[in-house]
Formats: sequence, structure tokens, C-alpha cells
Amino acid sequence: MFKKILKTLGIIVLLALVAFLVIQLWYLPRFLSSKARVELSKENSDEITIMSTNVRCYAPDDLFEKSWFYRADLIIADVNNVKPDIIGFQEVSPLHYGYLQNAMPDYESEIMYRDNWILSEGCPIFYRTDKYEKLDSGSFWLSETPDVMSKDWGAAHYRVATYMILKDRVSGREFVVFNTHLDHVSDEARINGIQVVLDKIAEFGGLPAFLMGDLNAYPDEETILFTHENFDDAHLIAEEADKGATYHKWGTKPDDNDKRIDYIMISKGAANVSEYRIVNNCHNGIWSSDHHSIYVKVTLK
Repeated sequence: MFKKILKTLGIIVLLALVAFLVIQLWYLPRFLSSKARVELSKENSDEITIMSTNVRCYAPDDLFEKSWFYRADLIIADVNNVKPDIIGFQEVSPLHYGYLQNAMPDYESEIMYRDNWILSEGCPIFYRTDKYEKLDSGSFWLSETPDVMSKDWGAAHYRVATYMILKDRVSGREFVVFNTHLDHVSDEARINGIQVVLDKIAEFGGLPAFLMGDLNAYPDEETILFTHENFDDAHLIAEEADKGATYHKWGTKPDDNDKRIDYIMISKGAANVSEYRIVNNCHNGIWSSDHHSIYVKVTLK
């Protein structure tokens, strides 16, 4: 009798696992056959459009339309609506990165994954090759030993930052762009992590710098206040600025302006910001991510 019960339970568990896999992979054919592409405008100007997007990690419990296999095309729809010159993504695994590269053929990019896990995450930067030339790039860990894979200060995960020095092909102006994702658990890791990033930015001297990413901190927290000595929050200095939260947890969190955790920052005095926008990433009731994308339009001084 006991063996029969165990056998029945085993069959139930097996069927449940099969059902779970079917649900997980239901939209895989849609993903593999995707023809979504970012179509760029051929107009060129001194204005720079910079976008930051947290794509949401590949999570096994993101079922049905929350699945990356369904949402991927919605992310590209968000990008297509903005057509940024430069975009930094967060929580990008190899599964995300290959798709993004294919869907953004007019961009070049760089990524370094934070560890050796098969679905590890990175913070790639994509840039328009018709508008910019890459002069240098690199990545580093947010730790006491940034040149090697490491984590400190109670961080839940390894954390990385990626940067690029870009040169405008028309004006010849050079600037540096940083993209990162700070720890979501340890306040100490966030504060020290952003200091590592700021130290790296300082190595480029007076070169205009842009810092973007999911900083996992509200505007009144020390992590963000710490940056204000040398950087302006684009939201605060833009001529026109949307108000609202950036992390909405699939539309379940209040749209509170004080709950921004995604940022685009600009070294003080480096640029004029004409617009700061929050992308409404709800597509007929389906969210492309659990974060809103943000973007700015700036002109270097």
C-alpha cells in the first residue's frame, strides 16, 4: 500500500514538472521566430538620447506573459519607441543578450557577466555605430578588488559595471558612459559599490560622463545623495521631466515619484538636459518588465 502511494505521488510530481516545463516553454517558438528589430531614424544631430532598461532576469517563476520568451518583443517595442543613441540594459543573461544583439543590428555592444553561472547577468551598453566610434571600453566588479571576480560588504550577488568611451563621428566630442546594477540587499554594498564606480569615472579626468542603471536606492538615500557632489540626477535638471516610480513590480506598486530606483546621471556642468522621460511599458495589459525604462535627451556643453 505504501509503495503504491509513493508511486502515485511520483507520477503526480512528474506530471506537475512536465506541466511546468510546458508552461515555461509555451512561448519559446514565438521567441525563436521573432522578427522584432529596432529601426533607426537616419537623422543625425548633436542631441544624445540615452536610455536605461532593466529587462528583468530570466526567472523560472515568470510564467505565461511574464515569460521572457513572450516579453522579449515588448522590450524591443519599448526601445523602438525611443530609438536611443545609447542604451544600457540591466539583468541581462546570455539568453537576453543574444536576442538583443540580433534585434539591434545597427548597434554594437559590450558585456561582462558578473560570475560563471550559465544564466549569469551583466550590464551591457549598446551604441549606434553610425553616430559614434568606440575608443575604449571595459568592465569591473563592485568590490574591494574590482579587477577580479569578487564581492564584499554583504552583497547578495557579484555586481559589475561596464563603461565605454565614445566619440561623436561628426563633432569629434568624446564622453564616457557607465552602466551598473547595485546590490538589492546590502546598503553598505550599494554605498561602497557606487564609490567604486565614481573612483573609476574619476580616472577619466574632465571627460563628460554619464552614469546609468538600476541603483536599488531611492533619491533620498545615502547611495544617491553620495553621487550629488559630482553628478546631477537628470530627472532634477531636465527642462521637461516625467514624474513617477521606475520599479512598479508588474504594475502592483504605487506610482510614487519618490520611489525611483533607476537613474541616468550626468557629470555636473557637462550637458543640458531637455527631456527626462519614463516609458510606459504596459502593452495591452502586458508589462514588458517589472521596471519602467527611462531615457533622457541631452546636448553636451
